[in-house]
Amino acid sequence: MSLNVLYHKFRRWQADPYPKRELTGEKHVCHNCETEFEGNFCPICGQDASLGNADWKAMEEEIKALMGAEAESPVSSVIQLLGRPGYVISDYCSGRRKVCDSPVMTLFMVATVVALVLKVTGVVVNLGVLETAGMVPVLTKALTWLMNNLGWASLLMTAYFILPTRLLFRFSPSHSRHTLPEGLFVQLFMSSLVLIFCALGAGVSHWLYLLIPVYYVIAYRQFFGYGWWGTLWRTVLVFVDSFLFSVLIIWVVQAIFGSAGTENYPVLMQVITVGTLFALIIGILVAGYYISRGKRKDA
Repeated sequence: MSLNVLYHKFRRWQADPYPKRELTGEKHVCHNCETEFEGNFCPICGQDASLGNADWKAMEEEIKALMGAEAESPVSSVIQLLGRPGYVISDYCSGRRKVCDSPVMTLFMVATVVALVLKVTGVVVNLGVLETAGMVPVLTKALTWLMNNLGWASLLMTAYFILPTRLLFRFSPSHSRHTLPEGLFVQLFMSSLVLIFCALGAGVSHWLYLLIPVYYVIAYRQFFGYGWWGTLWRTVLVFVDSFLFSVLIIWVVQAIFGSAGTENYPVLMQVITVGTLFALIIGILVAGYYISRGKRKDA
């Protein structure tokens, strides 16, 4: 099979990994409850009309079920997140729920598996260096708790992305004016991806951390429908805004509880620093919003 054929097969899978079966008028007798019916599923017990005597197809279905490769399984959801991240998120937000598992269940499974793998492989994140660097104990304790609760860590790490994403992609070709609940589901799915690549980065190679922003660009492009450039600059602004927000939170906590990094700054200087960070955060969101709206009007 040539690369071109494989590529087009992959593209067809991206567009629709579980094609719909045509509804037929053929009559069937359910092998489970012996009800006579027309269609693909028994109206009494719900069994698939194609199921019958045990054969090689039944064996194939059992193997798929054992591996969790059928639709609505966490394994299938992870595979789709790696191969068609934006499309599977779009399917779920558009109401096509049978194509994947719940994003909450997927995140729970990924967090559990990643925690077990990190424990078995002996990968340990040493946060003691943070106290040596002058970080206050309350932040060190908070980060330690997050490292022991990876699902919450991944979700909180991406939670702030909801607002910048909603504003910067507000006028996108697809999912224009997406709602806050949709934004939450987007980040729930992305949290699973972030967690996977964080684990790979910690256990295999730190270079794999770079796949996190790459996958954000791919997912946002597939979900919102912008071109590569339009998706790239908006995603970069989302990451920059999130980074500045993290710096702001750390600075405020450090200033409140006192640390070697902030206690020598005059109060006025601390206020100016916080105000500058806050202005940059708001400025990025406002500028990106109005640029996007202007481009939408020009289209």
